[in-house]
Amino acid sequence: VEKTVFPSLEETFGSEAWNTWSAGCSTGEEAYSMAIALREWRELHGGGEFRVEASDIDPSSVLKAERGEFASEAIAKIPSLRLYHWLLRSGRHVVVVPVIRRRVQFEVLDLTIHWDRITPQYHLVFCRNLLIYLTPVEHQLIYDRLSKVIKPGGYLVLGRTEALLGRGRTFFNCVDTRNRLYRRLE
Repeated sequence: VEKTVFPSLEETFGSEAWNTWSAGCSTGEEAYSMAIALREWRELHGGGEFRVEASDIDPSSVLKAERGEFASEAIAKIPSLRLYHWLLRSGRHVVVVPVIRRRVQFEVLDLTIHWDRITPQYHLVFCRNLLIYLTPVEHQLIYDRLSKVIKPGGYLVLGRTEALLGRGRTFFNCVDTRNRLYRRLE
């Protein structure tokens, strides 16, 4: 994402505030990782605002995510420089620093039910490892809705075992098959 998507977003949207969404965020690791990566990218490339929204169907997962506290094992793959800047040790846990936690807004949301989001507002949406739990009919419903909320030129990221199928292909162009990166068509 940092090597392919961010440069493309910079070229397409420039200093416009980037809106991102982690759909199916579980306990928040992905949402906070996005916020950290976005903060670093925007600072390194001349600034610009960003916002991260995150949602999950499970209220207890959302509550845990809002705390921004994780077991040390959950952060094993994070580069040490990022650990130093964005996470604080608290016993056997780590806590996301407040400046990053304030950038992420969490909500409980069932993606198979009516969405309030109906306008293209997101530059980047992560919908990883969620579709594997849904039926093919629900996949198409989600693809249709995502096509309406991702700005033309914006990106959708799916999980490595997921693929954009059926009518969903009419809305997105695959730019990286291995990493499941799809760009919203004009």
